[in-house]
Amino acid sequence: MDPAIAPIYGIYQNGEHMTQGFSFIDLFAGIGGLRQAMESIGGHCVFTSEWDKFAKLTYEANCLTSAPMGQI
Repeated sequence: MDPAIAPIYGIYQNGEHMTQGFSFIDLFAGIGGLRQAMESIGGHCVFTSEWDKFAKLTYEANCLTSAPMGQI
């Protein structure tokens, strides 16, 4: 990876290698686009919330690992 962009991904800090990864919650999740973006850079979703039934169905189709909870 290009050292100029490595800090964006949390891989290098002060010239030392770090473990890539972080946890996040997906509130007002919609159809799962933010989750897919966050997971593509090493994130791990720990909670998801969406109240619209059609968005939930699409989210479940896009993110096979979990179904979103209802309204928060």
